[in-house]
Amino acid sequence: MKVKFSELISTFCEMVDEAKKDYEWNTEEVKRLEKLTQDYLHKLELEPLTYSERAKLATQMKECRILRRKSKDTVEVLSPFVDLIESERGVQMMNFMREVLGQTRKIERAMEIREYRYRVLQDPSIVT
Repeated sequence: MKVKFSELISTFCEMVDEAKKDYEWNTEEVKRLEKLTQDYLHKLELEPLTYSERAKLATQMKECRILRRKSKDTVEVLSPFVDLIESERGVQMMNFMREVLGQTRKIERAMEIREYRYRVLQDPSIVT
């Protein structure tokens, strides 16, 4: 079956929305993980911990830093795209894309139910 062009436009619009959501989520996640790192550092500084507790804390901090790095990398990769999409031109482009999507869907629906009305032939089963 042939892919509808409206599905491609819709997929693009969804991808843009998803990229913005991923960017925002990862930005917040970086902030949260930076605060968690500070919690670990203060726990290490201020609490009397045993060797075993310090080892566990170091492992938790390492995992936290790895997660932070992944989120920070995602933010860095998505940043140019999100900057474009959130610019005045990007907002206009997305508005136009959604408008084009609606028009394309309307045309595709009309093509699905298209039928020809004979203008001259009274009985189309008769070939003259």
